[in-house]
Amino acid sequence: MSKPGDWAGNINFMAETGWYDAAKDTLVVKGYVKIKNADGGENNQDVRNSPKPSAEDLANGHVGNANRNAGKLTHYVLTWDATNAMFKVYANGQKISNPAWESRNGGNALPLNFFTPTRPIIGTFLSVVSGTAETWQRSMTGEIDEVRVYKKALSQADIGFLYELEKAGR
Repeated sequence: MSKPGDWAGNINFMAETGWYDAAKDTLVVKGYVKIKNADGGENNQDVRNSPKPSAEDLANGHVGNANRNAGKLTHYVLTWDATNAMFKVYANGQKISNPAWESRNGGNALPLNFFTPTRPIIGTFLSVVSGTAETWQRSMTGEIDEVRVYKKALSQADIGFLYELEKAGR
């Protein structure tokens, strides 16, 4: 969902392909939200998988997940639970986000409040659409089959059931 005058929108779900060879090795999948504070300021929150955490990161609760789904049809889900500000990423029914980055705002409630006007943009950034992209901002070269938005944060069980239904063609 776009945010006027900004490269990143209110809700962003992206692949960070500059870290690893995404086609052969590892795909970093990131969720990023821009929340409008009551004073009009911006509260940025993000979450992603952590492909190769260091020993120090592992000691601090990070969990590695290489997400080796590049080049394959993959069921990705991003969840934001406003009641406790939990932000998670799933692939094929399994949580892949790094737990060290999932709890936002100290675990306190943090509802999504969007900057307006906003519109959905799929497969690229608003800056690419408007012709003001930086060199690292490129459009997606893959394919998207379906996009769904729910009014609640789905549980891991719900996400697993949805994945199994999709896999079964239903």
